[in-house]
Amino acid sequence: SAATIPTMGLKSVEKFIEKRFRDAIHIRADLMHKHHPSTKQVFFKTETADIEERAELIFEAIQDESEKYPKTIVFANSARDAQSIAEELMERFEDPSLVFPY
Repeated sequence: SAATIPTMGLKSVEKFIEKRFRDAIHIRADLMHKHHPSTKQVFFKTETADIEERAELIFEAIQDESEKYPKTIVFANSARDAQSIAEELMERFEDPSLVFPY
């Protein structure tokens, strides 16, 4: 199992795990919670709640950058929005198998 575990505050999950699961193996990466230098991050704030409009904006952005950045991860505010956007993107790409709706 994997997770980002809060380590601060009175109810530190990390401290709880250390007490409760003394044999747990903790793995930490140098870049945890940091931007990895080999990735490009782009954030879009859309003013519309319309999923089709959002998907079109995302599709255009992906198309514009696809040669330089052939892999893209899209995050949404909810699982429902993510699924809807994935479905819209599948309709727009010539090869819908390029979209993995997870």
